Amino acid sequence: MGVTKEVASTVSDLLSQLPRKFVRDLATICESHHLSDLDDVKKYPTNQPYGPSKLETANVQYAAILLRTTDLLHITSNRTPSVTYHAISPTDPI
Repeated sequence: MGVTKEVASTVSDLLSQLPRKFVRDLATICESHHLSDLDDVKKYPTNQPYGPSKLETANVQYAAILLRTTDLLHITSNRTPSVTYHAISPTDPI
């Protein structure tokens, strides 16, 4: 897949420090990037507990929506179709 063993090992080490449920939900969010099922609240719970406190919950659906939105807003000449890029005509590269 074009991934070096060093990168795969580093990512694996980073993820091994996180709770299994969090890693599972992170993978679901990453996978959602190109899917059309963000309305599935069983797959993307809006109140996912990660600990005993109410402060230890997250909205998985919202995180997936944020990922999709930021991807749509990532407008660069090498990622956006040329017609769209020229129509938007961004002037600030940042």
